[in-house]
Amino acid sequence: MDKAPDKEELIIECAHFLKKKEILEKKSWRIFAKQFFAYYREQILVYYGYQPQDAGRPLVQVKDKYLFLAMMAAFGKTGKIDDSQKALSEVLYDGFDLGLEISTIRKLLSEILSEYSKLFDYIAKFKKDDLK
Repeated sequence: MDKAPDKEELIIECAHFLKKKEILEKKSWRIFAKQFFAYYREQILVYYGYQPQDAGRPLVQVKDKYLFLAMMAAFGKTGKIDDSQKALSEVLYDGFDLGLEISTIRKLLSEILSEYSKLFDYIAKFKKDDLK
């Protein structure tokens, strides 16, 4: 990699290649991909516009990931967060230690779990005066 004329572009091309479903279906490629992303994490994040100091920031720990995702889904579906589910899932993946892939986070954000229906109802009706 270091001898490549356009190292940054090569790293990004490799990153895209290593995220393909057919590649990740093979155990040896998954192991390699994990090592690759650990090694080139900072360069990849900088390429996509994150500041270098953000690249080493630890992820926020989440104790109840399904409740947390239900709250984020409720905020998104009720217009309290003005972003797409795709963008929200990427931000949650980058900032929180959920132990889930982006695609799983996106899927969970799109599903309303029946056990959290009261939460959705409450957030949908919530007004800032409710806290007084």
